[in-house]
Amino acid sequence: MLESLIGKIYYSLIFVIYFILKKVWLTGIKIWKSKTALINQLIKNRNLTDNDSILENFLTEANYFEAINGLESIFLKSSNRHQYFQKNYENKYDAKLFHILYDFDHELSEEILKIIIEMELKIKKFCCI
Repeated sequence: MLESLIGKIYYSLIFVIYFILKKVWLTGIKIWKSKTALINQLIKNRNLTDNDSILENFLTEANYFEAINGLESIFLKSSNRHQYFQKNYENKYDAKLFHILYDFDHELSEEILKIIIEMELKIKKFCCI
């Protein structure tokens, strides 16, 4: 009797785990890939060139989403503003360009933040006089 109950619980748990994993797989949660696998995907599947071999160091200092996915819409052809046919850089763009744009984006963000802080301080001084 107890063994039968344990067997039913065991198979029920297997069933639940299977459907949870199936749900996760179907909802698009991506499986972790190594840095090497990501670099190979960019070079082979998406035709991004890496003439200076900077991708490995670049992806070490910046995460993949911020460095590649966050900037790729600038380089991809699209049918409308939000849909891309396929993520293919057609060997037109080098990883160095992503790195330059990434650095520029961060420098610009820092400068804008400095200006905002300076304006806030001036407004506080003006309001408190």
